[in-house]
Amino acid sequence: MQDFQSGDVEAFSELYRRHKQGLWLYCLKITGDENFASDVFQDILTKIIYKKELYSGNGSVVGWLFKIARNHCLNFKSRKRNSVSIDGLQLEALDDLESNAESHQNLELINSYIEKLPDDQRDAILLHDVNGISYPEMALITDATIEVLRMRVHRARKQLRTWLEPILFNNQ
Repeated sequence: MQDFQSGDVEAFSELYRRHKQGLWLYCLKITGDENFASDVFQDILTKIIYKKELYSGNGSVVGWLFKIARNHCLNFKSRKRNSVSIDGLQLEALDDLESNAESHQNLELINSYIEKLPDDQRDAILLHDVNGISYPEMALITDATIEVLRMRVHRARKQLRTWLEPILFNNQ
C-alpha cells in the first residue's frame, strides 16, 4: 500500500489481484445483485485509487479495504431495501454444518437462512467466516468492539444451528 501511495501503479495491480475476489464476493453478498455489486465494486476501486492517502498505515490494508467496501454496501442497502442473496456462500467456519450439507440443495438452504439473520449478525458472519477477517480488523471496519463482534458471530452461529440442525440432521 505504501508503494501505491508513492505512485507505483504496479502496487495497485498487486493489491487488486490479492483482494478483488474477497471484495467482489462481499459486495455480492451484501447487495444480492450482480449488477449492483459490480457498480459498488467499481465505486470501491475508484475510492481506493483517488483516496489512497487516507490509508494511514494503522491497521491492516485488508481491514481498510473492507471498511470501504462495507460502507459502500451499507449506503447501497440504505438506498435500496431488498433481500440479500447469498448464492455460492462458502461457510468455512461452519464446517460441522457444511460437512453434512453434501448437496447443493442443502447449501442453498443454509444460504437462505443466513439471509434471515439480522443485518449485524449476517455482516459479522460474512466478514469473519466467509472472508476470514479477524476480530480486531472487523472492529476497525464496523466501529464495534471485539466483544460485540464475537457475540454477533456466536449468536449468528447459534441461530443457524437452531434453524438448520433439525433439517440437516433429522435423518441421522
